[in-house]
Amino acid sequence: MWLIPLMSSILKNSVLTTAYLPPVEYFGVIKNDPEWKLEQFGSYAKQSYRNRCHIYGANGLLPLYIPVCRAKGYSREIREVKIDNSDNWQIKHWRAIVSAYNSSPFFDYYKDDLQGFYLQKHDYLFEFNTSILKVLLELIGLPSEIRFTNSFNSYENGDFRELIHPKKKKPLIDTKKEKGRYHQVFALKSGFIPNLSVIDLLFNEGPESLNYL
Repeated sequence: MWLIPLMSSILKNSVLTTAYLPPVEYFGVIKNDPEWKLEQFGSYAKQSYRNRCHIYGANGLLPLYIPVCRAKGYSREIREVKIDNSDNWQIKHWRAIVSAYNSSPFFDYYKDDLQGFYLQKHDYLFEFNTSILKVLLELIGLPSEIRFTNSFNSYENGDFRELIHPKKKKPLIDTKKEKGRYHQVFALKSGFIPNLSVIDLLFNEGPESLNYL
């Protein structure tokens, strides 16, 4: 297995934070823990996957950010954070996704399932992320029912809320192993980039995405 914690134990009751087009390791946790839950009471945190994702563009790693309203600061619960729709970010993100994956093997197969999220405005970040997450789970072939936390708690085990983070040194992935790699459109040019948004895996591997996880 490519998730290091899973080599020695089976995950149970894992907790994940909301994330925009979450990275591959996020779905690795879901794949290996049928009792996982989504945190709905945590606070919004800047520079996290809550409102960003990473895709593979023609020039390498390409971050995409959902702008959020800052009127009340960043101490709000994640469910209260509103999306700032003033700059038409949806159009920019979809154009970037199309540019990055239009030539990938399975883009045409999955694009219609995702494009709708970028054709209309959404008010709240948590609701938007959760809606996309449900669709991604269905496309990958994982159970799409999402369970939520009932309160904000500390956990001794299975707490991935901050462990899966853009600033972490990929602690869940063994990038040295060849089996941790899959086909990427621009890999011959820029090399394999691990732990991108799961759409990178989905557009490149299609139905085999579940086996990779």
